[in-house]
Amino acid sequence: MNHPTKISVSALLLFTLLSTYRALGMDLNEAFDRLKTIPEDYSSFGTICERVGKLELEEFFPAYEYEILIGVEYRYNSRILGELDLVVFRRSDGEAIMITEVKCSSSFKRALEKAHGQLQRFVSAISSGKDIKIYLKKDRSRVFRIDQFDENPEILTMSQKYGTRAGFDLEIGLSLEQARDLRDRLVRCQFKKQCPSIAKYSYKKVP
Repeated sequence: MNHPTKISVSALLLFTLLSTYRALGMDLNEAFDRLKTIPEDYSSFGTICERVGKLELEEFFPAYEYEILIGVEYRYNSRILGELDLVVFRRSDGEAIMITEVKCSSSFKRALEKAHGQLQRFVSAISSGKDIKIYLKKDRSRVFRIDQFDENPEILTMSQKYGTRAGFDLEIGLSLEQARDLRDRLVRCQFKKQCPSIAKYSYKKVP
């Protein structure tokens, strides 16, 4: 069942987000200082942009009201269908209000096409009527219901800096070169054991 009041609140948040987001992008040093304390596999370039995107979204979605998760995976039977990069959940009722696909790439055009395709795959999956399992990739005991996605969450794309000129909805404050530099700095920091390395995933069986 849709809740008009909740949807309008989401729309207001989105308007604020889209109108002010790009002015608040963090710089390279701030991103490094924030991420160096978070254990993660920073050798994966996609992880960098997802993590920076999450940090920037947290400026708009306070933790006491919203939870922002990275890597929400979904499957049908034993087949993994895809993964959502960033999902914003409302804490009061667990409803997803925003789904964002993050792509940092040398080709905005190809990245945007891929992002749209992945988002459409999820929409088609949960609309299929099939028993789709949705869970947090890093902790598969954290399971979500399909009806947590039934209030028309905002579906957005995010890229590195300047991506909005190519059609992306949002962009992080770092250019592609800066994102690569950030990855290298974080990997070196972990190699020197000056930053925490990735914690073990708790791959529990999906109910």
